[in-house]
Amino acid sequence: MAGETAVLEVKFAGNGLTGLYPWDLVLEEGFSRLYRAELTALSSQKHTAEELAAAVDNGISVIIREKLVTSAVYRVRYLHGIVTAAINKGVFCSASKSDCYTYVFVIEPELARLKYTRHTAPFYKMRPAAITEKILSDYKIDVQVKDDYISRGKFGKNLMFNQFNISDLDFIDGITRLYGISYVF
Repeated sequence: MAGETAVLEVKFAGNGLTGLYPWDLVLEEGFSRLYRAELTALSSQKHTAEELAAAVDNGISVIIREKLVTSAVYRVRYLHGIVTAAINKGVFCSASKSDCYTYVFVIEPELARLKYTRHTAPFYKMRPAAITEKILSDYKIDVQVKDDYISRGKFGKNLMFNQFNISDLDFIDGITRLYGISYVF
């Protein structure tokens, strides 16, 4: 692509999985939910199952460039997250009849780790903000939650929340909805 700007660029943490050509990106996002992206990449090199497994739960960055219709200017967007799945889709036959391998990487924000862990734990005499901070600190995600809403309402001081075999993300989402709390990570 001499002289041109790549529409998609991808970089794996630790410079792993080199030689990939980003082919397609499907991104789903919305308010009050985590984004999910599927990156399809091609490679002339066959990567082993071990190499693909090593990419899972590690960081990934994608640069998306969109050329504006009326100018030579590109709008640039950065997508950072972790790989939550790596799939070998087999051989892709190109127009030049040379074979290359197709891989799909599922990309989600680091917070997605909370979707894949289920716990059973009691939280006694803790407000929803303190519970959220506690759960996120277990994942080494530093956050400060403000809970000024407690001073405006009549809530018991001896609150008891019981997380019973539910994902950490669903539990946090449930207690914040119970109190009508909106949150943004």
